[in-house]
Amino acid sequence: MAELGANRGDNVDHLLTFVVVGAGPTGVEMAGQIAELAHRTLKRDFRAINTRTARVILLDAAPQVLPPFGQKLGTKAKGELEKLGVEVILGAMVTEVDERGIEMKFKDGRVERINTVTKIWAAGVRASSLGKTLAEQTGAPLDRAGRIGVNPDLTLPGHPEVFVVGDMIALDNLPGVAQVAIRGRQVCRQGDPRQARRQGAPGAVQVLRQGLDGHHQPLQRGGDGRQAPAHGPDRPAHVAGRAPRLHHRLQEPRHRGLALVHLVPGPWPLRAHHDRAADLRAGCAGATASGATDLVSAPGAYDAAREVMETSRRRELELLAAEEARLTDSGARGVPSEQR
Repeated sequence: MAELGANRGDNVDHLLTFVVVGAGPTGVEMAGQIAELAHRTLKRDFRAINTRTARVILLDAAPQVLPPFGQKLGTKAKGELEKLGVEVILGAMVTEVDERGIEMKFKDGRVERINTVTKIWAAGVRASSLGKTLAEQTGAPLDRAGRIGVNPDLTLPGHPEVFVVGDMIALDNLPGVAQVAIRGRQVCRQGDPRQARRQGAPGAVQVLRQGLDGHHQPLQRGGDGRQAPAHGPDRPAHVAGRAPRLHHRLQEPRHRGLALVHLVPGPWPLRAHHDRAADLRAGCAGATASGATDLVSAPGAYDAAREVMETSRRRELELLAAEEARLTDSGARGVPSEQR
């Protein structure tokens, strides 16, 4: 689009501006790769535009880059991004998004706008809604990101026949990054039909329906300080979250649901989608009955409420970033609370 617009003589600055919101692991990687593509890989592939002039902007309301990696690594990462040509803007909370750009608000009240067509949202990532469903029906705790609390051996509390692995677990303040997920996936190797065939074991569906041998090993810290896999000789497992490479039939939703039902005995009340629609209709009917004027905010009330919400949200993000950095810098990640 930028090439075509430049050939027509149009201003294409907004087409050559890329904004990534969220300076966590996903946002940092995305911003760095866009900068490398624009400033190095594609610099000779166009005639009417110069991709080396493209702006790549990384925004975050937190005061540092990569809070889960600690203050020192966060500062180092910020410097490396700037060497690649990424503009890092911290303490800026996005308040408006439209098809032509975004608005960001700083702590001192300043509001600035960036005209851009390409906006990538890498902030506020949450775990699968399956975690919430499991928590409601088993009583397991959920953290702020929707990750479900598990036992040290990655089993669901009260249900030793169900394993939770990947970026869906909340265990000893471990971050939701690939290294933890890769280590944890070892618990479900028995569910891989290829592994099962090599060992002469039953297929994946049969393994998922079997009981456990009761000899569970907790997720241990490896020699490099990261998590070592919890594994055992005969450990059937079910994956809640991002599943490893299982048989293609198990990756279909209907088979995943079937496996879960067979794994977890007892009633699992499921609300149908039409129940949500009914709730929505009831709410709308109540609003109409009380009068349409109740749906209109008083002058200034909306702005005041929004200001309070933005201030509260900014404070929450700052405290969360500080706590994430503290956990890493103090060496508390991966350490059970009773051992700290």
